[in-house]
Amino acid sequence: MQTTFHMKAREMNDRLINSIRKQFQDDEELTIIVQSENKTGNPENDEVRRFLEHKKKFSSIRLPKGPDFNSLVGDLNL
Repeated sequence: MQTTFHMKAREMNDRLINSIRKQFQDDEELTIIVQSENKTGNPENDEVRRFLEHKKKFSSIRLPKGPDFNSLVGDLNL
């Protein structure tokens, strides 16, 4: 069984929890998903999202064995 509630965060209260408890009283386990259409959200979440997008765009590569990378970089920073 599935139920969808559309509401503002300030409208959530004990009555909501009691309503859910009553509708699903015979179920041992429930999965509750909270989703916001607000695009601004938490700045920390935005940083994580940007990191994951960057990681997807520029996946890691493994450099082949060869010259010592540190010595090459050291030569550039004279």
